[in-house]
Amino acid sequence: MTHYVAAKGDWDGDIGVFRGIEITCSDDVQCLAIFDPAAEDRVLDAFLAKLGGVSPADRAEPLTCATRPCRLILADLFAAVRDDPIIEPHCLLIPHFSDPEAHKSANNGQPARFAELPCDGVYIEKPYGDLQPGTLNKLKGKDVTWGKRSRAVIATGDNKRDDWARLGAHHCWIKIGEHSIEGLRQALLADEARIAYDEPREPEERIVALKVRSSLTGEEPLTMSFNPGFNALIGGRGSGKSSVLEYLRFGLARTANDLALRGGVSRERNEKLIEETLGSEGYVEIVIERGGVSETWRRTYSKRDHITLTDNAGDVRELLLDDARRRFQARAFEQKGLSTTMLDKSLAADLITGIAAAEELEERRRVDALIDTSKRDVTTALQQTVAYWEKKRTTTRATMIKTDLQSQMEANGQRLEREGADPANLETLKRGPHYNQVRSYFSNLEPELESVKNLVLGMRDAAFMKVHASVPDGFPSVEILKAEATRLQQDLNTHLSNAASVVQELDDVRKRMLLLFEEDATAFHVVHVMALQAQMAHKQLIDENQRISRELTAALEDEVTAKKAEGERQGSPAALTTARGSLSEHISTRMRILEEAAAKVAGNSSQALSARAKRDPCPEEYVNAVKGLLESAYVSDADQRARDWIAATARDGWNQVCAAILSLYERKIMAGSPPEPSEELATEIAGLFLGDVVVSARSAKRIYANLNDVTVGAILSAAPRAFIAMKYIDENQKSREFDRASPGQQASALLGSYYVRGPAL
Repeated sequence: MTHYVAAKGDWDGDIGVFRGIEITCSDDVQCLAIFDPAAEDRVLDAFLAKLGGVSPADRAEPLTCATRPCRLILADLFAAVRDDPIIEPHCLLIPHFSDPEAHKSANNGQPARFAELPCDGVYIEKPYGDLQPGTLNKLKGKDVTWGKRSRAVIATGDNKRDDWARLGAHHCWIKIGEHSIEGLRQALLADEARIAYDEPREPEERIVALKVRSSLTGEEPLTMSFNPGFNALIGGRGSGKSSVLEYLRFGLARTANDLALRGGVSRERNEKLIEETLGSEGYVEIVIERGGVSETWRRTYSKRDHITLTDNAGDVRELLLDDARRRFQARAFEQKGLSTTMLDKSLAADLITGIAAAEELEERRRVDALIDTSKRDVTTALQQTVAYWEKKRTTTRATMIKTDLQSQMEANGQRLEREGADPANLETLKRGPHYNQVRSYFSNLEPELESVKNLVLGMRDAAFMKVHASVPDGFPSVEILKAEATRLQQDLNTHLSNAASVVQELDDVRKRMLLLFEEDATAFHVVHVMALQAQMAHKQLIDENQRISRELTAALEDEVTAKKAEGERQGSPAALTTARGSLSEHISTRMRILEEAAAKVAGNSSQALSARAKRDPCPEEYVNAVKGLLESAYVSDADQRARDWIAATARDGWNQVCAAILSLYERKIMAGSPPEPSEELATEIAGLFLGDVVVSARSAKRIYANLNDVTVGAILSAAPRAFIAMKYIDENQKSREFDRASPGQQASALLGSYYVRGPAL
């Protein structure tokens, strides 16, 4: 029946059929003989003749002939095929080799015979995961008594039932380059990459097709399709391999120019290729599949700042290049990109992580963006904190002025008493500033109440905005939520309206009390004028009292205003602490991501690499921040001394350094930012920086002068970098720094990680 099944496969076109025979050798070992689909019948007839006593059945017979064992032992069967020029090119022998108790297996206690067997793979009749460790060691060359070669394993169901229940019972997927016996043989030789025992999954996101119209392709666009797995462009020098890949990179917004990668002859040549061949009418069009949804991206050189996207429904929209890269996260490596990975250490971590741990790379880039945002938040929070300190200093100054004026008024009153002024009139004069203070109180309260009322009313419609956001119809749970939110919104609006009414009621009370106060103030004014006239004998002291009273009224208003401004910024120091905490948290998260990526780099390299995440021993941002404070500070060799100090002590104690500098800056602001520090501050500054290096008093004064928002902000927002340190492990298990391995060793290790990791551009 093999002829009919093979012919059916040829008719359908999507089914590949290998004809084969199961043989039981005379040493009680079964073996599969698989034949090339193109093999002629005479090849199978010649093979059957080799078996001895076995003959083919006539095709016209209703039943096959009786099944008989082969007269050859397994080793002689291999030799017979090897020595026959007609059979050997078209036949692949695959012996049965399972656990020792298996039926008719080559794992039968004769290791020497199996070790010498020239087979590339074996088959089993059970799930691959059920094989005993000892059997796997024999097959993988770890038990040298059974041979040093590693053999591929094909899991079969050995179907011998008319209901086909065992057909494909044990999953085994073989990836072959072509439908031929040689394609199958190559898959056995590269079994780690081309044989799987769990159903392979096609990538959720992949490139489906490429179309290029350029001066190189002529009038008819070049069209190329891609399969869901591995694709390779193979051709001689000048055949256009690099050009196709560069067009593909351009279509995905990942050329060196798009990514702002500069330098190198190849990069300049590729940029010229795009510019000179696409021109005004050329384009690159790529069909992309994302989660089962197909999209067509089209990019032209004349409008290269965006990509035109067309979806399944025919809707067209434009993507910015950054958005396109986030939408389809391809990875691109240049020629010699693997063997020259460590030449630029600033990019090495990205390149290596992109090969072995792409998810961690994207996550790390996301955290890097959060770190940049947190750094800006820190500098902004510092500026707001400095403004709070200044308001606090203004409040302190206003309170001191008020207290001093109150003391002057008290002293002036005592002088009036000593000179015989009427105590009742003096008491009236003392109360004069109090009326001004109360009038200021009523005046300041009016906008405060208005602000509270507007805040309450503004909350009414904004309370449940997210609950009422647009979502697809047909979800009862969402409809119930929205209905309940509408009901509660109405209740909340009622409460908020009531709250606004309460505030308005309070304002009405304020207005009534202001009228009452003005009546009292008018009456007091008459008494106050009479008291002034009665004390004309003490005119000089009275005038002084009036001056102090006016100044005290102004001082009281200044204090109220200053306290209000201080209160508005009271949360700034806490916001600065929060911003610094977020920055520290993101830095720790980045370190964790790099640790996970390092583990994947090592795990996906087939033991060719060891990797670990490391912090920069002397963070460059720390050094630059300290250098900003040391600028023009008369410190010789400031750069190197700052590096030595940070590497030796300051890196691990950076938080303490930040706290000390923040304290110095606060004291400077609270002191009114005098041009020179106090002796105490100068001593603290000299003892804070550069460890054992003596900082002179003149240098300390200059460092003090350099304390400002920019330099202190750079200190507080400085973030240490981290990287993946790798070592190459050779076949003798000896390790060396990765950048000291040869370019070939580097490329081999990373290429192995690439294939284990999965597809990438």
